[in-house]
Amino acid sequence: MAPVENVRPRVVSLLPSATEVVSAVGGASCLVGRSHECDHPVGITELPALTRPRRTLPRGSGAIDRSVRDLLRDAVSVYEVDVDALRALR
Repeated sequence: MAPVENVRPRVVSLLPSATEVVSAVGGASCLVGRSHECDHPVGITELPALTRPRRTLPRGSGAIDRSVRDLLRDAVSVYEVDVDALRALR
């Protein structure tokens, strides 16, 4: 099989810190999707957000903590990934 040349990697980052690292090492142009929490570097919010919180979190740190602990106790992820949108990005 011949090597594929000139194929730009397509990167989806689902963690804000990973998005920042990819961008810091010159890979921002490869990013095609992000998490709902990614807001840096400038312009990243133009990419589709592929995650969302599983439930609306209440106000106040104590209530948020209890809500997240309930999700984790039930072995449920805190976030959902939009699998259809991810698939569409290939």
